[in-house]
Amino acid sequence: MSTPNGSAVLFVERQWLPGWALALLLAMPLFVAAPLLLSAAPGIDAAERASLHLAIAAVVAVDGLVLLLVGSMRTRVDPRGVLVTFGLPGWIRFRFEREEIRAADARRYRPFREFGGWGIRGVGAKRALNMRGSEGVELTVHRRGRDGTVMIGSQRSRELELALRLLEIPPFEGRSLDPV
Repeated sequence: MSTPNGSAVLFVERQWLPGWALALLLAMPLFVAAPLLLSAAPGIDAAERASLHLAIAAVVAVDGLVLLLVGSMRTRVDPRGVLVTFGLPGWIRFRFEREEIRAADARRYRPFREFGGWGIRGVGAKRALNMRGSEGVELTVHRRGRDGTVMIGSQRSRELELALRLLEIPPFEGRSLDPV
């Protein structure tokens, strides 16, 4: 596999929202529609009926937008570094150039305890980009004159770590990690 500029892709993973989150998103229109439709007596006028339909359509549209923009996470490693995108179009992007990455190791982590949950988490020196699970690869990065860490959640953390080793990114030195 290669990128549009012809460089080799070493690792690609697409993760989707967990099943329970997808089920909740897909059921949301039903949770809104059922009470609205039940409260609509047979004698409601056309304007009230149109309002009900508009409310249901708005919930369906918001659900679709959430799934489109943040329903999935894609991680790609190529010789330039790591690219993590969110959503099907990949408009939300995080790139870590090879030269910025100082070390990387696969490890287990606690999403809620360490980062407050899943998604795009953290500000400043400690961040997480994750979609599900409790495994990932932690990167030590140096950007804009500052050091920090980024946890990239992965269901295939060992393969992600191996791809980073192929880029000659070393493991952490002198740190105790909870390995995968």
